[in-house]
Amino acid sequence: MGAIKLLTDEDFSYRAIRAVRLKLPDLDLMSVQEAGLRTASDRDILQFAAETGRILLSHDERTMIAAASRRIRNNLPMPGLLMGPQQTPIGRLVDAIILVVECSHSDEWNGRIGYLPL
Repeated sequence: MGAIKLLTDEDFSYRAIRAVRLKLPDLDLMSVQEAGLRTASDRDILQFAAETGRILLSHDERTMIAAASRRIRNNLPMPGLLMGPQQTPIGRLVDAIILVVECSHSDEWNGRIGYLPL
């Protein structure tokens, strides 16, 4: 079991990221922009998440769920995908991310796709 590490998709709410970083300054949270993957495909983003053991946070229900599902079907590493629908209020989204980080371990999310808030 390990500490949770997160990766945020390109369009994930900056306000939510900022709030989580303020509340959990020691959290290992990286954006795809910081990783140099701003224009990368979903497949490449999920590959990077797998290589670095990061659960991906995304708003992109249209394509990211399908890409993550393909990884699971093909028995490829997938440390987890947490979807936060765009219309979710920022406070609820932040609270849900903090709950995941503080009350679970990275192993619990392997091969799983979940929705925030839980």
